[in-house]
Amino acid sequence: MLNIAYVSAIIQIMRRSVFITVLLLFCLVTTVHSEYVTYDKFVVTPAVINGRSMEPTLHDGQIVLVLNDDLARIQRGDIVAAYMKCGTVIEFVAKRIVAVPGDTIYGQVLPPDTYWIEGDNKEHSIDSRKCGPITRSQIKGVIIRY
Repeated sequence: MLNIAYVSAIIQIMRRSVFITVLLLFCLVTTVHSEYVTYDKFVVTPAVINGRSMEPTLHDGQIVLVLNDDLARIQRGDIVAAYMKCGTVIEFVAKRIVAVPGDTIYGQVLPPDTYWIEGDNKEHSIDSRKCGPITRSQIKGVIIRY
């Protein structure tokens, strides 16, 4: 005999996955039919996590949605998609906001429009601890991981 709670949980998972699938398809269709619109015009943009720096929160290969930075108020604890420059290399990364403007971290006070980002998996993350803080303009959006 099937457990009602089990069936209910399966239905909720199916509804959630259908919603995300429809949302991703909408993003894809918008992208295909709006080739002259820049990235910043989209409300959400799908992205794929690459690497282990955000484990166990986000996993390599996981599909996430990035809420456009114009619509998101960046707060401590948010996971963001950002361009991070480390030496001469610029990477598009997913990291957690650890400190915001005005915070003191490692003896350094962050100036206006400056953020400190770190991966949840400290042993496998290249982040602000090595590369320094990032500016607000480098942040492209807040990751919606559900």
